Amino acid sequence: MCTFRSTLTGELLRNHWLRLYGELWRGDERQVKTLTVPAVDALFHVVHSVQLQSWYDSPAGKQRYSAPKCFFCDKLDEYNQLITVCSFGHLVVYQCVKFCEPAHYLIAPEEHREQIAIPDVRLLEKLSATAQLSVFANLRGSGASYPAHLHFQSLDVEFPATRSERSRVVYAHNGVKLEILDYPVLLLRFAADSDNGWELAAKLMCRIASPFNPLWWRGSIYIIPRTKSVPFNTAGNKFAAAEVFGRIYCRNRHFYDALDSETVLGALLDVCIPTGSPLARRFMQELECLIAKVSHEIQNPQRG
Repeated sequence: MCTFRSTLTGELLRNHWLRLYGELWRGDERQVKTLTVPAVDALFHVVHSVQLQSWYDSPAGKQRYSAPKCFFCDKLDEYNQLITVCSFGHLVVYQCVKFCEPAHYLIAPEEHREQIAIPDVRLLEKLSATAQLSVFANLRGSGASYPAHLHFQSLDVEFPATRSERSRVVYAHNGVKLEILDYPVLLLRFAADSDNGWELAAKLMCRIASPFNPLWWRGSIYIIPRTKSVPFNTAGNKFAAAEVFGRIYCRNRHFYDALDSETVLGALLDVCIPTGSPLARRFMQELECLIAKVSHEIQNPQRG
């Protein structure tokens, strides 16, 4: 195991992954198509990988997570030894045998818990910024296949949802800016200009009551609130964090061929909160109340 050095993090992760899986990646048969939804200016990349489908179709893939009690605590993945790559504070980076893209890693706290905590938010912001990787999470109710032990994933890709150029600022105080981005479903972006600002953003994230997917990318944290994990129109295929942020990884070629713009948009609207809907307005009202409460707590800390 090695320990992160901030100037080497991105190079370390990319080079290590290429040594492990670069040959398989280069030999993979991949199909990628781009779906656009002009009415709402949304973009989706749909990916089918023969390598990934082979993993899902294998005995190991079909067995899923039934072997260990907790493969993060037992240091076993679903079927093989869980191999540690690096540590970063209280987080550990592990190899991911079911890779989707370069620099695809699993990242988890050593402590067995399923709730995201303030130190996780702060550390992942530093990790993503240093490594220049997308880091995201599937939490309970938002696409997680294994929610019992909180974990995150990294990919060396930019998700289409982060490219929105139109936004509306709803909060800009105490070193934090919160925006609603132009997207078919409610998409929030947190940015901060100081440690105190990131502390406030982290506290807000950790106290959001409803399921959501967080994404760390280039100095911002993106959040998409969720209503469920499986859309009505995808024959049981989940829409997890990668999918709702604009990259859809298909487990088989049939699903890849069946997806079109109408299906993808319908699925997205079904599992998330549609922009401008009563549910979106209620979520933002609750978030504004939470912002006021957390800001007050930070400005008036209790003295013990």
